[in-house]
Amino acid sequence: MTWLRRLAQNRLLDAGALLIAVLAAVKIAVVLPKQVVEYDFAHYYVWSRLLIEGDNPYLARAEPLYVRYGFVSYKDRPTATNPPPLLWLFAPFALLTPPRAFAGWFLVQASSLYAILWLTRRLLQQRLSARGWRFVCAGAVASQAVYLHFCFGQVQLLLAALLLAAYALHRRGRDTSACLLMTAAGLLKVYPFVLLPWFLWRGGGGTRARAGRAILVLGVAVLVIWITDIQMWQNLIQNALPVVTHYAMGPSYNFSLPSFVANLGCGVRGFTSSVAEAHIWWIVGEAAGVALIVLTYIACWRRGGEAEAEFCLLCVAMLAGNMVVWGHYFVFLIFPMAAAATRLATQPTAASLTVLALLLVMLNDLNAWVPAALGRTHYLRLLIQYVPLYGLLGLGLLFFGELRSTR
Repeated sequence: MTWLRRLAQNRLLDAGALLIAVLAAVKIAVVLPKQVVEYDFAHYYVWSRLLIEGDNPYLARAEPLYVRYGFVSYKDRPTATNPPPLLWLFAPFALLTPPRAFAGWFLVQASSLYAILWLTRRLLQQRLSARGWRFVCAGAVASQAVYLHFCFGQVQLLLAALLLAAYALHRRGRDTSACLLMTAAGLLKVYPFVLLPWFLWRGGGGTRARAGRAILVLGVAVLVIWITDIQMWQNLIQNALPVVTHYAMGPSYNFSLPSFVANLGCGVRGFTSSVAEAHIWWIVGEAAGVALIVLTYIACWRRGGEAEAEFCLLCVAMLAGNMVVWGHYFVFLIFPMAAAATRLATQPTAASLTVLALLLVMLNDLNAWVPAALGRTHYLRLLIQYVPLYGLLGLGLLFFGELRSTR
């Protein structure tokens, strides 16, 4: 492997990584001005504005506000689909004009990305050199997930920063603060609650301390739900869930295991299943996602002991088992991919480098090219479109193999 070490030490790699990162940043900068009037930023702005003006964003019509502020309206998304705490979080931006709000929200996203990269450096500092960290930074900026995140003006970078900060607090023994941070992330988007049991179980102090933290986070969650209006949460479940399910069934951009199973099942009838049959397959898909998360917890309980491998494995299970995993959700994998790279780098081989390269390619294939000749209803087209899911599951298998039975 001498030639590999020589290649790794070649400074042309540094120049190439810097060039790729700069080009990726320019690409983001060029596309950003066009995103002020549409996608998730527009949704956040309009729904938060409704909340500020005293309307229920899960019942009120948003079209007049889309017209008033010059946003592109989406008639197939008639209601808010995010929990009330997220809308209140965005409310200060909704008080500004859309261009200023967009600039402010961009700063939140950029700061969250920096926090993720900084925490990655701190958490992996014994295995990740300064040069290696620069490669991680370049890879993150150049990733398709980060590009899509800034295009859509999403909140996943903030959530990923909160999750990684909670893990860093756990590593320092501040388990109560870690659990409260995880609770905050879950109240913003719900699905991060998947990792909360791990933080409660992994926390130190014995059974009494764990029970105390569980009661505390439950009390905080109930208090926040009560303050932000229980009725709105009920409206969210009743009116937003069908909208999310409708989008989740689309195979073109949702890379979750439930979506894959549901669409594969519908393919049995040539993708012409009735609404009732499609609903049954969606239930089967959701059951598969829940089963994946449960099996991951069992694996961590039986084979675990190494916090980093467990945390990364559960992050993968959280994404793969979730109802929806849009392309920008893959920003959660910045730390797990960096951790995987440092592990494979301890004893680099041609096979390990090939595995890492394949994972990077699959996880960045978020706009899969499919030959038109395959047709929209062809199984092969469906299978190709879920390449990122295969990369996600492959990363999970890597960390499953890294679990150690040393409690």
